[in-house]
Amino acid sequence: MVAYVLYGVVVLLLLVLLMVTGISCMKRDTEQWRTQDVRGPGEGWVSFQSSCYLLSTSTSMWSGAEEACQRLGAHLLVVNSREELVSTVGLGSHHWIGLVEWHQEGNWTWVDGTDYNLTPKFWAPNQPDNWALRKNGEDCGEIYNNLPLSRQIWNDADCSLKHRYICESR
Repeated sequence: MVAYVLYGVVVLLLLVLLMVTGISCMKRDTEQWRTQDVRGPGEGWVSFQSSCYLLSTSTSMWSGAEEACQRLGAHLLVVNSREELVSTVGLGSHHWIGLVEWHQEGNWTWVDGTDYNLTPKFWAPNQPDNWALRKNGEDCGEIYNNLPLSRQIWNDADCSLKHRYICESR
């Protein structure tokens, strides 16, 4: 219950930011979004700087999350700054982001082609670790709020886990 309240507060704050900045996230045909049935109750697109974001209320494996974002003309979140990181995730939640290492172990890439080496890193301590106890390894990036550190951080996770996700559209 507390998680839903905190999630609602974050969505409300992002909506206030939208009103203050005056940036419209309705770049796409509203009918297209309505027919996609990805948005849940109380969920919608919000803006920050030059991007628009959709925080899902449903869960999916990483590949399903990226496919859902692509159906909306977006992609999973590509984190370009600490401000973007802080503005997109609610407390205590785990969300898929557009970070993956499918081609070669240790070679992380962003889904939109952004150069991973040129973006800031927000890995949790001792991450990524490709935890050997996971049958499928840990090749997909997730973001979550680490309460002891009081900040959002990244973790490498098994791509077959089901998490909420964040879509980004520019």
